[in-house]
Amino acid sequence: MSKNGKVIHFDRNKAVGPWQPLVQVPLSEDAVQSGVSAGFQNNKFRVFVKQTTSTGFTVQGEDGQSHPMPILHLIISGVNGRKPDYSEIQRIKAELVHEEADAVELFPGKGREIDMPQTHIWCLPPGYVMPLGLVRAAPPDPNAELIPGSAIKREDLLFYIVTTQVEDADQVIEVFASEDDAKDCYNVAGNEFLPGQYAMYGRVPTEDEGAAWSPAAVERRNTIQARIEAAGAAMAERHRAGKTPTEEEMRAGVERKRVERLEAMSEAERIADEDGDDAAKASLAELREELVRRGRIGKSDGEAE
Repeated sequence: MSKNGKVIHFDRNKAVGPWQPLVQVPLSEDAVQSGVSAGFQNNKFRVFVKQTTSTGFTVQGEDGQSHPMPILHLIISGVNGRKPDYSEIQRIKAELVHEEADAVELFPGKGREIDMPQTHIWCLPPGYVMPLGLVRAAPPDPNAELIPGSAIKREDLLFYIVTTQVEDADQVIEVFASEDDAKDCYNVAGNEFLPGQYAMYGRVPTEDEGAAWSPAAVERRNTIQARIEAAGAAMAERHRAGKTPTEEEMRAGVERKRVERLEAMSEAERIADEDGDDAAKASLAELREELVRRGRIGKSDGEAE
């Protein structure tokens, strides 16, 4: 605390300026060989993307069989060594996958524990729901398109589930495209309609789990799957067609960031010196030495390495 009672905080993250969009960067040969499919970076974080699958989550193919779900593995590291916080992880996920995509960060058991400097998250395709987490009291806007270019809205992902328990028999689960679809099917079969409830696609039991799907429900499922795959392919194509910075542009960007860091550092040091805050000055001197050592700023004021 300074003499005038003002508290001085120096945030290393602010030293690199406001958030800049993540842009695609070239991959090293080692990164490609390790399975990385794309790399992105801004002034705060670099992110490697791996495409993988999970047998723990499955999708229903057009052949009626369950297939491992495609999952994007994001490996996030700070350009200054700092790990991202919750809001930053959400922002990265929104930029590189989709703001409505569910993702998870794993805290493994002792036997699988690995001390890693990066943050790892695994993202489901947009439209699929992670079978865990808290539920918001206010539902999202049903008119909002979940996946750009797919024409899929939240209401399109709702299926009507009817569950019955017959005495001395197994539980029967039926999946319909809507409540009206369920009523029509029951009328055609000459059976009394039984009320059910809506569930989101991804939480709806499949045929492999013993559920019976109506023709309209199967058609809706196939439409959703086709649109998700088309939107994913279009997103990947946009990434591939995106402009990759030239070496000159990357060097200019690095130099610009060094100048911004140096200006922020100098300003913080000026305030600490004016206030006579020896503790802040000592902390800033230590930070300056570390940034010089890492090549983040020049060795002296106004000098870029």
